[in-house]
Amino acid sequence: MIVHEENLYAITAESMGALFILSTVASAPMEDVTASSPNGLKWFQLFVMADRDWTESLIRRAENAGLAHYQEKPAATGTRSLSTNAGSVDAGLSWITQLLLILKGIVTAEDVQLAVQRGAAGIKVSNHGARTLDGLPATIDVLPEIIHAVDGHCEVYLDGGITHGSDIFKALALGARMVVAA
Repeated sequence: MIVHEENLYAITAESMGALFILSTVASAPMEDVTASSPNGLKWFQLFVMADRDWTESLIRRAENAGLAHYQEKPAATGTRSLSTNAGSVDAGLSWITQLLLILKGIVTAEDVQLAVQRGAAGIKVSNHGARTLDGLPATIDVLPEIIHAVDGHCEVYLDGGITHGSDIFKALALGARMVVAA
């Protein structure tokens, strides 16, 4: 077996009791990554493409490999809003899998409502570090609005904007269930 960096990250996360999220565009096959850390908590980050059969095959592979959740990453728009880009979030995937949907890229209360309507078990408050889009609010700044809008319907995770350890504690104190720090 070739050792890819994803395998090493998964092994390290397992040894620390931390979550590992495997990307659709990972260099290692998901089956190898899950085999390298059989007891670790691993999620799959799905990039939904136009080819529905390919998308479904990825989800099936994730299920068979033992990945616990999948997260759908909506295509970027200028405002990074699900409400203006609702077609990018594929509500139809819920019939394909029993994996729980974690929806990434939520930055508005309106997006929370759409995510809940689409059956999200969790949402990731994320602006992708504002690397891809200029002018987005900081995740920590929108977190209170998101927590309020969720109103207990799903879990909320903060992804991005972590520059110091104290940022993690602030996000947890504001109501995030988990903080993703990469």
